[in-house]
Amino acid sequence: MRRTVLTAIALLIVTVTIWPPSTFVGHSHWDQVEWIPFTHALHPLDILLNVLLFTPFGAAFVSGHRRAPIVPAVLAAALLSLSVETVQVYCHGHFPTMTDVLSNVTGAWLGARLAARRSAAAVAAQRAAEPRLRNPRQA
Repeated sequence: MRRTVLTAIALLIVTVTIWPPSTFVGHSHWDQVEWIPFTHALHPLDILLNVLLFTPFGAAFVSGHRRAPIVPAVLAAALLSLSVETVQVYCHGHFPTMTDVLSNVTGAWLGARLAARRSAAAVAAQRAAEPRLRNPRQA
């Protein structure tokens, strides 16, 4: 189930970030890439939307694990984000930026942290609700 949710979120991210597909062309626009983050005109709403777009990805990646794999979630988000930005190099009307990559990774990290905290709280609540086993020596 976790893989299905994670795959659905990744497909949604890819669809949203390269839509419409008709903008894809056969040549690159490497001169349009913003290699150094936060150097061009900043759009706070764009940054916020990128963070929010990847937050469910990080949360889904961590959900269902005993030990929260936050670093692998962040690395997977970075790989997904870099892949999307690379595709955008070949699209008209899309401007790949490292600001987007950092915003996306931040969103995944945030989602992973929130899911890890929620999971830890659920485990703690479950342990607190379990009846205490008596030590047979104390009986």
